[in-house]
Amino acid sequence: MSNIYRAKGIKLASQYEDVGRLFKRQLNKPLEIDNKKMQMVERVLLNVRTNALLKDFYNCFAGWARGAEISEEKAMYLLADNTSGCQTAIVRYGSGVALLHTEEDYYDVTERMSGVHTIEFSDGKRKLKCLTYNDLMPGAGLYGWQKDMIVAVDSLFLSEDGIYDIERPMLANIIAWLIWYEHPKFASAEMLVERLMALGTLVDGYAVNVVRRTKSEIEGYKLTFTRDEWEIEKLGNDIGDNLRQVNIVEPAYAKKRKPVAKYRHAPWKMAIDHYGFLKRLRDMQSHLNSYKTWIALTLKVTQVKKVHKAIHKIIFEKYRKYYVTEWMGAMCVGLMDQSGLSVSTKLNDKRPVETLEYIDLC
Repeated sequence: MSNIYRAKGIKLASQYEDVGRLFKRQLNKPLEIDNKKMQMVERVLLNVRTNALLKDFYNCFAGWARGAEISEEKAMYLLADNTSGCQTAIVRYGSGVALLHTEEDYYDVTERMSGVHTIEFSDGKRKLKCLTYNDLMPGAGLYGWQKDMIVAVDSLFLSEDGIYDIERPMLANIIAWLIWYEHPKFASAEMLVERLMALGTLVDGYAVNVVRRTKSEIEGYKLTFTRDEWEIEKLGNDIGDNLRQVNIVEPAYAKKRKPVAKYRHAPWKMAIDHYGFLKRLRDMQSHLNSYKTWIALTLKVTQVKKVHKAIHKIIFEKYRKYYVTEWMGAMCVGLMDQSGLSVSTKLNDKRPVETLEYIDLC
């Protein structure tokens, strides 16, 4: 394991304070405040401060703001951001489940992912790790993992109609943090939805992709949520079954007239064509189909590092024109099977594929 920063401190909140100090310069950059948005953010903050179910999150959030020496209002304003792109595929292979994720952002991803970009936290006996931006609370989005669970977050480009009028607003980044922080054994999709949907009405939305080990299997699922509506989509049990996600609401929801689909809209304001996302969904399926023989194989422990490098090589070299865009900051690979969990990240830089940031074995 290399290039993973271990947050300092005994308690989790103290470790977040350390990370706040680590990114103090970036977090104190001048910020143009939208007054209407700030009023909404203040209602979110009130909700967080007074909700007993958010105590763990608030303690860490307050520590992060304290370490950076910024107000909690500004810190929450920074959290009201899910403009990163990201694309994810969950795939069942011969001996487990893979979670592949391209981390993308439309506001200078190189700047936001400069310096330390992967952090390890200690919470009792647990080690929680996450890819992070230097101006976003770690664990609130992107890609995170712990023993027996991986989480990847994809932004949804949604209509913003009426979001400033919500009385008890909640942010997708807070929900994402709570999913990342959850113990794997309690992280079934149904249990999460039951608890999290009671926290308030979301002003934005995410598709959160989860792979976790249960007592009997390795499961994968996707939660799509916005406003007060949630959808669960589960990975099938056959080898080759997959879930794919880009930055639009899954077209199948619209076809079935599921409620969450009413918030979708073409993301023209992000200078990305809606049909381009549909094409990427098709490309992802086509590329997975071309590797059916690989996907059917059982992964041996001795092959783990070799397979990670091979997957990155496929993305950065063979399919570069499909996935390696100017907005891509990193490629993340997670493999979970009987041998455990392995995670690797390769930054989108000029270094060769062989120089992965790390291959972390859990």
